[in-house]
Amino acid sequence: MGLSFPPFKTWYLAYFGLAILIFLIVDSKNYKEFFRRTYLSLFIWNALSLYWIAGWQSSDIFLKLGGVATVVIHPIFFIIFLSVFYTVKKNLGEKITLLSFPFIWTGFEYFHNNTEFSFPWI
Repeated sequence: MGLSFPPFKTWYLAYFGLAILIFLIVDSKNYKEFFRRTYLSLFIWNALSLYWIAGWQSSDIFLKLGGVATVVIHPIFFIIFLSVFYTVKKNLGEKITLLSFPFIWTGFEYFHNNTEFSFPWI
């Protein structure tokens, strides 16, 4: 999914990235595996799409630390909502899970963009 963001003109890769993320979540056997798979996927996505926040051409060490902290911590916000998706899968089965994904993702985006946790860069 990280390659679907600017400066690349490959927006269509977002569909494949989401499909892979959904597969990794649905295929997880327990919460530990879910967390490991999801965090790694979201970390790579954030690293590819938010690398510029650290201002690598700058000599400001705090800007670099803040950029690295953003890439490391931001996936946790997604994991909170994706754990709802995984819980639905564990309790209600895969059909309901796949139908619920757009609603859970949209609810996360609404929360993420309309609260103090707003993060408009991704």
